[in-house]
Amino acid sequence: MIDSTFGWTETARQETRADYPRRCLATVATAIIAAVLGGCGGDIDADWEDAEALGVQSSALNVGQFHGWAQIPAGTFNSGPAIASSGSQTENVCGRGGDDKIYCNYWFNNVWFGWHLFGNDTFITRPGLADWQDGKGNHHMALVAIKSGGNVAVQVTGLAADGSREEAKGWVTLNGSGPSSLPAAIYWDDDRAIMYVLAVKADQRLYFASNVTAEGYNPLRWSAWTEVPGGGLFNSSVAITKVASSGHVAIVGRGNDNLFYVADGLTPDSMTGWHQIASPAQMVAPGIASRGSTVDVFGAFSTDEASHVATVNPKVNSAPVWSTVPNGQLDTPSAATTRTTAKLDLVGRGLDGFYYVNRWF
Repeated sequence: MIDSTFGWTETARQETRADYPRRCLATVATAIIAAVLGGCGGDIDADWEDAEALGVQSSALNVGQFHGWAQIPAGTFNSGPAIASSGSQTENVCGRGGDDKIYCNYWFNNVWFGWHLFGNDTFITRPGLADWQDGKGNHHMALVAIKSGGNVAVQVTGLAADGSREEAKGWVTLNGSGPSSLPAAIYWDDDRAIMYVLAVKADQRLYFASNVTAEGYNPLRWSAWTEVPGGGLFNSSVAITKVASSGHVAIVGRGNDNLFYVADGLTPDSMTGWHQIASPAQMVAPGIASRGSTVDVFGAFSTDEASHVATVNPKVNSAPVWSTVPNGQLDTPSAATTRTTAKLDLVGRGLDGFYYVNRWF
């Protein structure tokens, strides 16, 4: 688990930093980043495989293009949010409500449709979220979250272009999934019609289960759990995205040496190794999105309320420049998605418990 010295943990119900003073401004955080990166090190666990030489990446995300934090109407939450998009004018934001149930809000053409309850099951983590569009313009989404006891549960549903929903198929607990107390991630491979769930288990290793959806989603078709190739030990949740230019996927997580690592592969079961991202050890719970051949990795300190971002090549070790997203105070790590290669959205929970979105374009 994440050392509680750093404030944020993702075990059970402890996902905020309410006991820590809110004392660092973004400008101070930027100075901290520079100082830490100047001497970032520490022994990497022997389970991490060697990677290529460090390479500073270009095409960094310009944080000056964020347009400010805007509150998503009505509703406070017990966890950080999840966000996913399947088009330039659509996205879903989901979270664990005050009753520990999962709620989602659909955004279409600049309108939020309101929070919708997804069953009466209760959970101990924030959800993971995948969102995609079929040939008829209908949107589908898949949710994953951890139940009490550490079991991974999945729900799949649909959303028509007018905002109406198909009947949800209910939460399904995946066999052999526990125990885990870290939020899980979910990814739908539209090229191969396969859904993947990723979860860090009690042994700190990353595993996946898959479901072939070419003939529609069947909750009885989930595979057994298999470790993601490349090894590695993790002490936080992971995040996954499709690399826009290659069609590969990239996964980012925090290793048990408290540094960020990223892997790239055709699918989650074909990763070729983990590459270190030079990142301050105080950063937790990474998020990820892609606008091209690179990925934008988001992180947060336990000592401030800002989001920080670095753009990296997921195929090599990197020593990127970390930038601070201007303004805004959050008390959970942020999540990110791209609607197009020129539109990226960031969402986080504010100090008031509401969710806020910040759009980059």
